[in-house]
Amino acid sequence: MNRQNNKDKVTFNKIIDALKKCDTIKFDSYITNEEALMLQILKDKLNIKLINDDAKAYQDFIQNYSKTSGNSLYLGNTKDLINSDGIIVFGTRLTNDNPDIKYIINQALKKTGAKFVYMHPIDDISLQDRYTQFIKYEVGSEEGVIALLTLYLAVNTSKQYQDYLEDLDIGYLSGETSVGEEEIELIQTTFGILKNKTIVVGADLYNHPRASNIAKLLGLIDRFSDFKIIIMPTQTNTLGVSLICNLDKDAGVNIVEYKEKVNFQVLASNQQKGTFVNFDKKVVDTNVVLNFDGYYLNDIVNEFLEYPKNDTIDYTCQLPFKKGFKNINFNDSIGYELTIFKKDIDENMILDEIEDIDTYNGLIIYNCDLSNYKYTTESLLTKNSDFLVGGSSFATVTKIKDNDMVKIMYNNQTYKKIFKVDKFIKGTVALYGTDNQDDDISKGYRFKQVKIERQTI
Repeated sequence: MNRQNNKDKVTFNKIIDALKKCDTIKFDSYITNEEALMLQILKDKLNIKLINDDAKAYQDFIQNYSKTSGNSLYLGNTKDLINSDGIIVFGTRLTNDNPDIKYIINQALKKTGAKFVYMHPIDDISLQDRYTQFIKYEVGSEEGVIALLTLYLAVNTSKQYQDYLEDLDIGYLSGETSVGEEEIELIQTTFGILKNKTIVVGADLYNHPRASNIAKLLGLIDRFSDFKIIIMPTQTNTLGVSLICNLDKDAGVNIVEYKEKVNFQVLASNQQKGTFVNFDKKVVDTNVVLNFDGYYLNDIVNEFLEYPKNDTIDYTCQLPFKKGFKNINFNDSIGYELTIFKKDIDENMILDEIEDIDTYNGLIIYNCDLSNYKYTTESLLTKNSDFLVGGSSFATVTKIKDNDMVKIMYNNQTYKKIFKVDKFIKGTVALYGTDNQDDDISKGYRFKQVKIERQTI
């Protein structure tokens, strides 16, 4: 919906007409809980689909995790993390994905001298003076890695799960993931004597082809170990949207997009009151920063309601109680923690066998946010999605140089980026700036095997 700073009735009527004809609304997770609830109301009223790839992947992951953990949400929070004497980070390039959690881990290291294990296919040199142990695993092998962690960290499991874990081919998993048995045994030994332990997992896992089984194995670690788990949301309100909206997997044909830079945008999140859910599972208020005198999503939804609402925040007290929200009016709220429910566990549920681990050969890129890189803010003409960032090894293999314009070929599509050499990145995987893009590289599992060549004039 194009941003309107006045009440343009012509455009408003076009939006209403488009909604009446559409079969899908597509949106991202940079919205409030109240907006998410209104979109769900439109879905129910108009019998249409809601597409949000980010929140859908996270929603499915949490639901599968709950099947084995017995909790509706993960239990870990900032307090647990900052008081941890042992921390494992797995499936996220922390510096790019969540600097706030990186800062909290730094505080824990200062406070408790925590043992810190960082697990990822790409080393992060900015963490080298912080982590106790870096475990580099093969791209695509996350299911095998979590299986090894579950085998060594989950104790006194039920017989069914114990049999499953004992049947794992440790030699195969270790060989194909490149994670040595001695590395996992070191974690088991080091963390075995610690009291306050936390595992933080990230977005690499949520869109992995084997995400459902990865989530169930993580749930076993939660249930059968003394680790607290944090399943890190990806966007500002990924967690809130995943709880509020009944999301669909596949879009229809006639799509209305509700997000930045596309069909119709009503307003930015800092132009209205509302709430969002942070990674601590707390419902947090947000207030108006910029004035706005145009139409709100509430105005649009009112066109389809028998009893219209006066204001967006009239929806705050209607956020779903069964998903952990409290029926508190916006003006009465000072923020609160979501209720976490116990879930029934199907003790007869059979975990999937670990699938053969695919090998990623050739050039590999990793999509992530590059907004913390200095050169992405040097010019108003460039943004983080304009860049591909790699180390000297990557530049040598691809025969490209700093500031070259390069062509990236993937899935019969070609994308152009400015290549930047970063001395802090090792190996032959490059970082692909996404900036919330909607191209094929930015969708699904974050690592992609591509072809790259220098753009010639």
